[in-house]
Amino acid sequence: MLLRGDGRGWGCTGYYDQSPTSCRCAMPAITITLSEGSLQRLRKLAERAGVSPEDLARAGLEDCLARPREDFAKAAEHVLRKNAELYRRLA
Repeated sequence: MLLRGDGRGWGCTGYYDQSPTSCRCAMPAITITLSEGSLQRLRKLAERAGVSPEDLARAGLEDCLARPREDFAKAAEHVLRKNAELYRRLA
């Protein structure tokens, strides 16, 4: 979430709970099951980063979803290179 100088999110109409960076907007939610060991590691990493475990997990998932998979990127590059002449003629 992008934050304004006052700590409120851009365009957020929700309210904030405990922290100005912890938006509780009406968004879809999911529940995931973690092993006790994974949960403890998540909590420790979140504590070191100064964020909640939920915010750290959300940020990690959003980062993962935002990056195109390397194999997809390689395949797309191959297809574009292979068909460059065709695409040029169709343009």
